[in-house]
Amino acid sequence: MDYGKIFGRAWDIIWEHKFLILLGVLVALSAGGSGSGNQAQYAFNNNDVQWGDLPSFEYGTPFRNLDLPLIGIGLIVLLVGLLFLFGLAFWAAGTISRGGLINAVNEIDEGNPTSFSEAFRAGWEKGWRLIGIGLVPSIPIMVLVIISVGMFVGYGGIELLTEGNFPLVGVGRGLPVILLACLLVPTALILGLLRNFANRACML
Repeated sequence: MDYGKIFGRAWDIIWEHKFLILLGVLVALSAGGSGSGNQAQYAFNNNDVQWGDLPSFEYGTPFRNLDLPLIGIGLIVLLVGLLFLFGLAFWAAGTISRGGLINAVNEIDEGNPTSFSEAFRAGWEKGWRLIGIGLVPSIPIMVLVIISVGMFVGYGGIELLTEGNFPLVGVGRGLPVILLACLLVPTALILGLLRNFANRACML
């Protein structure tokens, strides 16, 4: 396989049809930082910052007693809801753009004229299928979260009812979750890789 020729061909297609860059940006926005690069990290030591010399900060009675006004709680809930809706809209637009990108490159490769509107329309027509394909890789993670929360709540309830005499107390409440994660996380990664081929099959 001639990788140089492949990348050269991709560059030529993008340079001649610059609207593909806009579709690519929408796809990248929908990723939402799912891909992680190498990030520089630093672990602080207790001696790095003289915590005892820092002035104390008084939060005040409303914060200590959680005496927040209802309008404040409502605004927080509204803000979280709006952020969720914006994120969902960006993800859906990026997913549709991914399908449009596949369709546009295929049309260009076959010598057919196309444009941003035509490419996005092609993705829009199969939007629900693309969104369904995009949700499949997240199913194992959602199952892991639901089961983990259920196990921790159930474990805590049984431990409370038995007053700490639960027979499996020595096993550790995190061990079943770790074993489940070892199964479901690789499954999610494999489904994420297959998503690219499923999107192409859906569009073509």
